[in-house]
Amino acid sequence: MNNDLMNSPLVVEVTMYKNNINDNRIISAVKRETRVTKIKDSENHFFVSTEEIKEILEENFLRDIQSQIGMSLEELKDGVNSTFFLHHIVNNFEDLRFVKFNVSNKEDYSRLFGDEIRLEYKILHAKIDLPSLVDNKTLKAIQSLLKDIKFWKDDIFNPQTFIEISAGDLATQLNIYESMPEFNQKHVEAISALFNCIDEKLEVDNSTVHVVVME
Repeated sequence: MNNDLMNSPLVVEVTMYKNNINDNRIISAVKRETRVTKIKDSENHFFVSTEEIKEILEENFLRDIQSQIGMSLEELKDGVNSTFFLHHIVNNFEDLRFVKFNVSNKEDYSRLFGDEIRLEYKILHAKIDLPSLVDNKTLKAIQSLLKDIKFWKDDIFNPQTFIEISAGDLATQLNIYESMPEFNQKHVEAISALFNCIDEKLEVDNSTVHVVVME
């Protein structure tokens, strides 16, 4: 799991396996003790607030979490489970508001990637706070870039402080414009700076991104 994300996930999706004993314990506790927001026509997809998940983990799985926190890296490879990863996600992404559970009925599954065990997660919605990530000169350059590709309007009477975009769409547009010599020459530094602010995972997950453009 990447702890160096410059973006702040707001909503993530995790896959839990009903046929995994530990996953099933988590699913049961969540459904029993939280205010689940269901997705229409689906029993296997629902949202739960981060705070409620923290409470569930602390009340029902604390001993399990504490034992895994004390494990060495070698021990974690064999002994870690979804409780540890879920605890890590809700406690390390400070702006996280909701977790979407995707409950799978698959019997044949694996969380082994190479010699690592990990919980896959997808970032559905994230925030990138540009004023806190770049200096004022770079911020103005990025604002000019976003205005030229028509993703942002600079209106002094009705200032647009943020935009909501798909990370994949933004990356595609930037790549298209980057191939235009004149445009690229004008915005090369801003393009590079903006790409540096968009974690690769956001592109892969095609996350919806809340980009703070001005304070």
